[in-house]
Amino acid sequence: ARATPRGRAPRPAVAGILAPPLEMMTALYTGAVDLFATLPLANAMVLRSLGVDAPLMVITVVVVLGYLIGNLLGTWGGIGVTEAALAALGAHFGVPAEAAAAAALLHRSVFYAVVLSCGGLSLWIEGRVADDES
Repeated sequence: ARATPRGRAPRPAVAGILAPPLEMMTALYTGAVDLFATLPLANAMVLRSLGVDAPLMVITVVVVLGYLIGNLLGTWGGIGVTEAALAALGAHFGVPAEAAAAAALLHRSVFYAVVLSCGGLSLWIEGRVADDES
């Protein structure tokens, strides 16, 4: 028999197995929602800085489809393909072609600068922690 704190029923063994995947799926879903809520806003700000006033729904469709195409074609991080898809889809949905291409390149450049900066900082901190522990 398993000892339990007073007044609490023992947890079934299945709960211990299912809880981590459930938490992982919740975290993945939340992260995806956060990502696809912020990427269209970032792209909208880039387009506005270039003087283009496109509807947010159009930008959202372009960004989601552009990232989907970039990830489906198998390049690392969708690099190259995503930018081409964002530029082509933007032009298809009414954004001037030059502005769509410039926005795609600027948006993805900032995206990679942030990702690489955060990742580099994380690796540097992890290295410092590992050095302190040894």
